[in-house]
Amino acid sequence: MAMVLKYRYFFLFIIVLISLGFHLFNLSEPDKPVADELFFSTFSADYRLARQHLDIHPPLGKLLFSLPLFFVSQDKIQNFQPLTEFKNPQGHLDIHINDQPFGSFPYLNLRLLSAFFGVLLVLLMYFFLKILSGKESVALLGAFFMAWENSLLLQSRLILLDGFYLVFGLLALILFFKNKSRPLLAGLIWGLALSVKLTAAVFLGPIILAVLLTEREEEKKILRQGASVFFTVGVITILAIELLGNNLFISPEKQLAFYETLGSPSFFWIKSFASHLGPFKNIFLAITVSSFQILNSFSGYTSGGGSNLQQSAWYGWPLMLKPMVYFSEKIGDSTIKITSFGNPIIWVMVTTAVISSFFLAKKYLSAKSRYKDFWILFGGYWLSLLPLAFVFRPTFLYHYLPALIFGIGLASWLIIEHFQNESVRERKWKMILIIVMVILGFLTVLPYTFGLPLKI
Repeated sequence: MAMVLKYRYFFLFIIVLISLGFHLFNLSEPDKPVADELFFSTFSADYRLARQHLDIHPPLGKLLFSLPLFFVSQDKIQNFQPLTEFKNPQGHLDIHINDQPFGSFPYLNLRLLSAFFGVLLVLLMYFFLKILSGKESVALLGAFFMAWENSLLLQSRLILLDGFYLVFGLLALILFFKNKSRPLLAGLIWGLALSVKLTAAVFLGPIILAVLLTEREEEKKILRQGASVFFTVGVITILAIELLGNNLFISPEKQLAFYETLGSPSFFWIKSFASHLGPFKNIFLAITVSSFQILNSFSGYTSGGGSNLQQSAWYGWPLMLKPMVYFSEKIGDSTIKITSFGNPIIWVMVTTAVISSFFLAKKYLSAKSRYKDFWILFGGYWLSLLPLAFVFRPTFLYHYLPALIFGIGLASWLIIEHFQNESVRERKWKMILIIVMVILGFLTVLPYTFGLPLKI
């Protein structure tokens, strides 16, 4: 481990460089929307053109994706709308998809923004584990696992929201644990994560655990106050961004009128009430629109009242029972498939680490202050996973990603902890074996991550 410490920045640089290469490789292919890129590329164009739409998430992710669109002419995005929404006679919201290439739409710019956040996520994993555990070896191993994890890589290469909220959520934890007495900035960043996806609420879990695990009353009081500030500032931030997104880009009156055309509950009384508010009218309407969008986040899109064939239950995610097919196209005698396979070796290690932790819990509970990092990673995993058992909208494999991140941290921590009792020679060969297995696991599903042609 001495060599690791000596060359830690060199190893970190190599890990980040590899992650950058993975995120940029074959990024322009396919030139058609992949999976939920249909939604988020359309929504980003909607914000850029101030076009009404029905969103199911807070606005920040789409606002970030819309930024590159302000540097190109409107002609390149004006006619791009692969996703349209309308109400059918049975009263259900139908989503109509035009299966068309991106054409002149600058989709690569949006994927590059996503890729930047994906690389940043690997780097932040290093700092999170370094601050939490104080061990350089744990931090480097966790960053290495993150760089070679296929499902995280895929999700942060495309025009999808997960890379944004995972980066903001992890950064919020870094800031909180680095300086617990000044949680205001950490809460602000957590609010940004919530403003991308409400799933980011799971990043509150490790902070609650830190308060519960602290035994010294003075430190516990500081943490408790910090957690209160963190939570309050986060909630204020998401509300402020909701108001900004629903007032600055699209008129709240236009958006409410659009909801009515889709058959949403009548907003007639809301508009009547707002007409008597004078200068506060727009603020009231923006709050109404924001509230409606937040409620949509819990229900999601429905089409004809049916369920999504790719949805899966939380208890199957640790075993990767139902990978999602994002894209499939036959070209000649080959097939291109983009599928959310995780690195099988890393997923097995994470699941094994979680199961092993139940047997190690008694040992680490007897000195919980000393092993606080273990409990935050182990607890963070379950607090990211179990709440999704009570979500009524469809859930998918990518909802496992926050738990997977904590699981990767836990696996890294347990591996290094196990190495403490090994000789230098044993550690070296075991570490080489782990690295080789992880790389082989990555290569096994590589064609499905990058959409490379396969003869099937």
